[in-house]
Amino acid sequence: MKVITRNAARVILVLFLGLLLVIAATAAMASETGKRHTGMPLMEGFKTPTELAALVGSSLKIDATGNRVLDPRRCKATGSCATARDYFVGIRAAHPEAHLGSILEVPQYLRSLKKQPAPQGEWYMSRLLVRGDSHRYDAAGWHRAFFKGEAVWYDVNTGEPILAGACGNVVGKRYVPRHVATSVPPSSCATVAFAVKPGEEVRFSVLAQRRLPASACWQLCDGNACSALPSPCDVCDWIGPKSVIPAGFEPLHTGRYTAHAERQTLRFPREVEANYVALCVTSDKLGESDSWIVQPSAWRGVSIVSIPYGGQQWPAWGRDKVDMSRWKK
Repeated sequence: MKVITRNAARVILVLFLGLLLVIAATAAMASETGKRHTGMPLMEGFKTPTELAALVGSSLKIDATGNRVLDPRRCKATGSCATARDYFVGIRAAHPEAHLGSILEVPQYLRSLKKQPAPQGEWYMSRLLVRGDSHRYDAAGWHRAFFKGEAVWYDVNTGEPILAGACGNVVGKRYVPRHVATSVPPSSCATVAFAVKPGEEVRFSVLAQRRLPASACWQLCDGNACSALPSPCDVCDWIGPKSVIPAGFEPLHTGRYTAHAERQTLRFPREVEANYVALCVTSDKLGESDSWIVQPSAWRGVSIVSIPYGGQQWPAWGRDKVDMSRWKK
């Protein structure tokens, strides 16, 4: 009986140790899998957009739809499983001003990008969410600051950062936490202040000869809720304002949003004072207002321009429509 008991004990001990090894191995695999299945780079390790353009071009010759993984070996090694379509869809969505009309234009566009110093602050970036042999493109699932010494590749025509050098991810908009005002002295920025009725749609545009620089001054305050400027207004028609300003000025910074409070402020870098800011509001009852244009002369001696000013009034925003006596610039 004693021998049987000892043998049984040995068997139980061996089974227990084996179970522990299985659990440990499973945990290790789950940990490694978890790392590979979230936030993977589009194309880690590429040296220049020209190198990336060559991969995209070669892939499109094999699969014109762009759904083929650009570099299968790199995909297996680092999780960089991007396709030509990922870059086409990603760049076109984040940078519509690049005017990518066809996936076949991607290689040429990538070759046109130029290296410049990385901007400050945190920026939204794309990533790949890998699940086994499949992946899903995530346009702006996270944000980060650029690494020290990291190359950033810009569009020479728009001045926008397009690709992050360390990971090949498509760079989106600057990240600014909602409801947190940036720590910039108001006097160092140029602010347009105006009043609307809650629920009205506001459109704005900075018409300039060149894009304004990256700056912490970029901000919208809808009442006391401050955030980054809203998404570009891709379908807005700014032909009216363009007809009354000097030639060569284009709507390079635009946005559209629905106001939730009466007081509104749009804050820009001081460079906006050499350009033109157009505003327009749409009201359910009053329709669409004429565009109001803040001209460079409006900034003489001030850092805040309130609208209406100079005795002029917008048809839909006149003083008889909105009580502006309760706040001053």
